[in-house]
Amino acid sequence: MNLRHLLGMALLCGLPLVGLTGCKLLSKEHRACSHLAQICEEAAEQQARIESCEKELTELRTSAGSEAVDRTLACIQEAKSCAAAAGCMVGGIGGGMLNDFIKGVQKALPK
Repeated sequence: MNLRHLLGMALLCGLPLVGLTGCKLLSKEHRACSHLAQICEEAAEQQARIESCEKELTELRTSAGSEAVDRTLACIQEAKSCAAAAGCMVGGIGGGMLNDFIKGVQKALPK
């Protein structure tokens, strides 16, 4: 990809177009899911896993919160192995959801 293509993609991503593939490639979710697929999946399965991963992370923003998802994405991008990336998922998103669960239990317990 040459400089003209990169500049063109940057200009297109600046436009308010929803679903533009070029912008999707620059998203945090896409970069983290691509890295996850690269270290965990067979080459033939990578594209399907990337798409599934991106959808799941987008949905998890609602239930686990953006902060937990952002921590998880940063951790995944730094992971050197599939096991480390799995730990990122459990610690980041799982930890955020577990924290909310514990808060709910504490509210329900008699004082």
